[in-house]
Amino acid sequence: FSMHPLRLIYGPLLAVTAWLLAGSAALALMTEVLPQRWWLAQGTVMLLGAMSLAVLQVSNRLSANPFTAIMQKLGWGAMAALLLLVLALGLTDGRTDLPERIPDVGAAAWSVFFASVLLLVPLLTHSRQVLREFALLAGISTIATSLDLLFVTVFSWGPVTSVAAAVFFSLGVYGLVRDRIVNQLTGSHALTLDRIFEQLYRTGRAIEQEPERRQLLMENFLRELFDPIALAIVPRAMVRSRVAGEGAALLIPAPRDGFTDFDGSSSHQAHAWVLKHAHRGKRLFTAEDARLADRVLQPPPRARPARRHRRASSDADVQGPDT
Repeated sequence: FSMHPLRLIYGPLLAVTAWLLAGSAALALMTEVLPQRWWLAQGTVMLLGAMSLAVLQVSNRLSANPFTAIMQKLGWGAMAALLLLVLALGLTDGRTDLPERIPDVGAAAWSVFFASVLLLVPLLTHSRQVLREFALLAGISTIATSLDLLFVTVFSWGPVTSVAAAVFFSLGVYGLVRDRIVNQLTGSHALTLDRIFEQLYRTGRAIEQEPERRQLLMENFLRELFDPIALAIVPRAMVRSRVAGEGAALLIPAPRDGFTDFDGSSSHQAHAWVLKHAHRGKRLFTAEDARLADRVLQPPPRARPARRHRRASSDADVQGPDT
């Protein structure tokens, strides 16, 4: 996090400090001399996680980036799940009246959750909904198992009551987390299909009436569709739209005809729009956005009317001039 998405000046010092802390804790655990080694290991992990979140906060303050905001939310979710699991396992230590499999289930759920988050991070802008939901469900499973242990330990509830309460609270947390993370990735709060069609239809009619304002009208449509912080047009040849900068930007090929160059003169050079930070920097651009841009901006097909015209001409030739 000290190197990406913003390379911090004192990043190497932070990295050396973190490695020294982790190495010292590992050596202390290997000596088997210190008491409460399990708490030392978990405390070191929690400290490193807190340092990572602090570095993300500084990075986001220096340069706002939607990728940093997403990583902060994922980091806080992982830290909360781990803290709850460590607290539950710590309180159940030495309890002989609990099933032995419950702590194992909690540790396994945390491992699956953390692995799914690691797999999700490089694919934030390209992953499907299934992977995102799987990571969230793995995290919710960790929380449910931890709450089950806490309810049994602290309140001495029965197995049925504790499981029901844990599932109830976990589903509530799932609803809150899903709205804050998944919607920020996929843009589910964006325009509906009806409004997209309405704006596209209105833009098409305006272009027919004022073709000289085609570039401005299409740029206004893109602003309404994605609400970016910045929109610019650059000379670049592209076939399809694509996501750039870890979801921070979206590149969309622009039509060649009817566009002006930087000096205001008409140009037939290939250009592309560059949109930065979707929805005012609140979410990442995703592969779904690129596909949506290609679908709504692609020119209408002309091959079918041409084939109809050729078929009508051939029929007239066959039937003769009298017909």
